[in-house]
Amino acid sequence: GVNFQCRQRVNLCCRLTDGMFDLAVNGGGYLTLTYQKTGYLPAQRQANAPWQDFVNMDDVVLMAKDDQVTTVDLANAATMQTAQGPVVTDQDGSRQPALLLPPGTQAEKMLPDGSTQPLNTLSLRLTEYTVGANGPQLMPAELPPTSGYTYAIELSTDEATVKKDGKDVLFNQPAPFYVDNFLNMPVGIQVPVGYYDPAKAAWVPADDGRVIKILAIASGLAELDTNGDGAADEGATLGVTTAERPSNDRLRLPSTSICALFQSARERSRASKKYTAMNADLWEPKD
Repeated sequence: GVNFQCRQRVNLCCRLTDGMFDLAVNGGGYLTLTYQKTGYLPAQRQANAPWQDFVNMDDVVLMAKDDQVTTVDLANAATMQTAQGPVVTDQDGSRQPALLLPPGTQAEKMLPDGSTQPLNTLSLRLTEYTVGANGPQLMPAELPPTSGYTYAIELSTDEATVKKDGKDVLFNQPAPFYVDNFLNMPVGIQVPVGYYDPAKAAWVPADDGRVIKILAIASGLAELDTNGDGAADEGATLGVTTAERPSNDRLRLPSTSICALFQSARERSRASKKYTAMNADLWEPKD
């Protein structure tokens, strides 16, 4: 079953026969409820518990971790390595996420005491929350009132099991993240990005991403339009390197596909794709 926890004081919890439960707490404030189950992504919901009254919580659906795993060898990271999630299709369209690890990428996982431990391999899973009619119920937390429901993904690794301040893996350099522009946003616009910190029970803003367009594949590299003027600029103003430019050899993308690039992950690579336009659960680079 699902493991249920409340961050605040709980006086009594009674499980009912229909799968629902009653929770008696000290009223007069907000409570943060955490739902967890092995093999699934955790979720949190908040409720304002009134005095001498009750409140009904909305249904929560836990998202199973994607079973597609990409193993990355960091001990021999002389070339760009790519982890791609499955192709997802629903009423909004089709998309496939991709995380690129540049040459020389090193990673450390967070430990319970706040220290870190180096990792030689990463078993990466890219699990999207915002899929189908149940997408809003699958979200790791309710969105802030100023954010729209669009795209959210969890980028996780099996080796890391502890989050500290919303972070579980630290990279020594940025890890670019791409996803198809299935929402048909204009090329060149900035995409608000944020990540969810369960310790704070709050969404945290990150640097914006950018919607880019692959104009063509030339000499094995993508010619990029990153400002929407229809001309190739290769992402020079964004600091895109030649190794980062997507290609059919690295990503299974047609040369005419339009992608969203969270290139601003140079300073913050953990983004829990749920902030306004898009969201991604990446990792925080190590200082």
